Amino acid sequence: MEKKILRMGLNAVIILTGCVLGLVLKTDYDFKGILAITVLYLFRNRKKAQMWAGVIIFLLMDSLEMFAALSFILIWFYNGTRGRQNKYFFYLFYPAHLLLLWLVCVAMGIAGIPAI
Repeated sequence: MEKKILRMGLNAVIILTGCVLGLVLKTDYDFKGILAITVLYLFRNRKKAQMWAGVIIFLLMDSLEMFAALSFILIWFYNGTRGRQNKYFFYLFYPAHLLLLWLVCVAMGIAGIPAI
């Protein structure tokens, strides 16, 4: 029992530290992102509770982050099985989309080199 209380206290300190670092370092979602990850982890074995907790957390967030609550519709329908895997597609897609984004930046003149 004592170990369990100690573990819970240590987990709370780690989560609080993450929240403070999120605020201080001005990360995306600041402390709310850390809390969202924590809550989703805590409900990982209870899909319905996880979905509702995620919806509530993201609806309480600022402006555009509340639209992330819509992603829980997909989580609700996920059956736990992996879909088709095509890793070679992503080996090509990832660098190709970064190249495309860089070319858009070059065309806009915001890539640090003269526009085309």
